[in-house]
Amino acid sequence: MGALRRLLWTAFLCAVAGFCLLLAIALLVALVLALYWETRVIALAVLAAVFTAGGAVAVLVVRARARASYQLAALAGAVEIVYWSVRVLGLLARR
Repeated sequence: MGALRRLLWTAFLCAVAGFCLLLAIALLVALVLALYWETRVIALAVLAAVFTAGGAVAVLVVRARARASYQLAALAGAVEIVYWSVRVLGLLARR
């Protein structure tokens, strides 16, 4: 039970960190666009390219670690099961 609690706490902290980082990135984009308003199309294109490259690298790293780590793969499977269970329960509740 303790291992599951630690795993859930880690997943929660990852979600909070992801949300905070996403908000920070959005504010950074707004700041860059405000600073370079006359060249906003170029600034937006550069930022989009940087974030796309960063996201692609992050996905590749997570996929490599998920294959190497059984716990992360098990967590992904558990999250998938919970997701589909909630969807099924939501569909049943609508009837």
